[in-house]
Formats: sequence, structure tokens, C-alpha cells
Amino acid sequence: MKFNSLFKCLILALLAFTILPLSSFAAEFSVGVSPSLLDAGVIERGSSKILSFYVVTVSEEELLVQLSSMEGKMDFFDRVDYKDLIFNYSEQECNSWVEFLRNPVEIKPTGETLETKGGGIIRGWTEVNLVVNIPENADPGYHNLMISPVPFVTSDVEGRMPIAIRAVIDIPVLFQVPGTAIRKGSILDVGSGNYDGNRLEINTFFENTGTVTVSARAEEIKIYDKHGKHVETLRSNLDYVKPGETVALKSFLDVRNLDLGEYDVIANVSYKTGYASKESMIVIYEKPAVAPPTPSEELPEFPLWLLIILVIIIITYMIYRRTR
Repeated sequence: MKFNSLFKCLILALLAFTILPLSSFAAEFSVGVSPSLLDAGVIERGSSKILSFYVVTVSEEELLVQLSSMEGKMDFFDRVDYKDLIFNYSEQECNSWVEFLRNPVEIKPTGETLETKGGGIIRGWTEVNLVVNIPENADPGYHNLMISPVPFVTSDVEGRMPIAIRAVIDIPVLFQVPGTAIRKGSILDVGSGNYDGNRLEINTFFENTGTVTVSARAEEIKIYDKHGKHVETLRSNLDYVKPGETVALKSFLDVRNLDLGEYDVIANVSYKTGYASKESMIVIYEKPAVAPPTPSEELPEFPLWLLIILVIIIITYMIYRRTR
């Protein structure tokens, strides 16, 4: 009875799995997941929620599946049913909020098979249980992470170590933390920093004025000379900015062919769901002269006369010990 109940549950759960192309089953030891997405709904701060899914395989061998959690990707919201949620999405690190109740998990051939619509035959499956723990400092809004199952062959004819095999697919996990989730930011200023060789550091100071963590990059920093001529376009590093935090997005301007003086700047920062713009001014100043290295002070020479005295004392002590 218990097996029949499990069998029925798997048939329903495998509806998501059957949409995988037939090529997904080509690898003898590949694994898949069912369902293909976990939507955990709303989870309160300071609380936990248990989620479950199945790991399935076409293999006739026993497999050991190592589970790990990774940061989610924004292309998750390319799905039609989820595309509008991106405007209330927090990019706060959350993969560490996952705890697996059993890891790794083992898949053994059941002696029974399930034939999918895609033509593949499932020979083994096991249930995976995980807990999502929401900390008290969690951002409001939607959060996304990925669960990655990596299968291993538990043994082989030569008795070698387990061999890792690429998994077919990762499973995204979506959940929502209560509260007003706003993605918004502004550029406070753009200014010159320190020199790095022949490059001048350009800092774009971006402030997160929203309520969720966002990733920000100065996608375009256009620099113009005093005559209005465009001389360079820069791009900064990517940084994750918490609510209320200000970061300096750094880019570098090669100044070897530029005159000293003031330059106009138009900066545009992207935080994925919006842009912030700012007109400002930077100064290309004279590169500080490199100070000559300070000569190290030479240690005073050890006095020869003191060395002779020490040798005499040691020899005298050794003779005294022998004559006693």
C-alpha cells in the first residue's frame, strides 16, 4: 500500500520531469528532479519551512547524490508566470539559509519502472527534504536560490573512488519574505580617486534608496573635455548594495593621452530593474612623484674585541669543568 501511494505521487510529480527533452536521458548515470521548481510561498522572518522534491534517475546502478545550494539567477524571472515578480526581488545572499535533512542521498533501483511521456524510463528515485531558515535580518520581497544535485557512482569493478557525474538540471527555489520590497537607487557623486600606474581611479558613489539588496554597475561613464569632446567611456565593477548602503563603483581611466584639468562626466548605473543617472565633474591631477625608497639603516658591526672576550670566557669555562 505504501509503495502504491508513493507510485501515484511520483506519477503526478513526474509531469514536470516529462517535459525534459529525450536527450536529457542520454547519459547512463544522469539524474533529474521532480518537480522542476519549488515555490515555497510566504515564509516569515525567524521561521522555517520544510520543502521536498524527488531526485530520479534512469540508471540501473546505485547512485549517491550530493546536494548543494547556490545563489539564484535573475533569468529565473524570464518565466511567464514569474516575470512581474522581479520588481520585488531581493538579491540578498540566501543560499546559506538552506539545510538538507539528509546529504548525500542514495538512489537504489526499485525493481519497478516509470515510463515518461518523453520516452525515458525512470528506474530509481528518492525523496529529498530540505529546510529553509529565514533569518531576522532577511530583506522583504522574493528570494531565489538553486539546489544542485550531483550524482556519484558509488562503486565500480575496479573498486576505485566514487566518480562524479554531471546532473541533468538544477532546481530553483522561490519564496517570499513579508514586507514592502522596493528596488531603487541613486548616484550621489562621481569623483577622482587614486592613481594605479597610468590609470586614474574613477569612483561612482551609488546609494541604495530601496528596501532590498540590489546588484549595481556603472554601465556607462562618459567623459568629456572642456570643449565638449567625448574622450572616453568607462564601465565599473559589479557590486551588491544593501538597503541604505552606499558603495563606490570603481572604474579606471587611462590618462596618458589626456591633459590635466577638469572633465565633465555623465554616469549611468544599472541595478537590473532600473537606472540612475548623474552629471558630475572629475579632475585629472598630476600624478604624485614616487618617493625614493628610504635606505635601510645598516646594523652596527659587532665589535671584534667583544667577540674575542666571549671566546676566551667559553674556553676558560670548558677548561674549568674538565679540571674539577
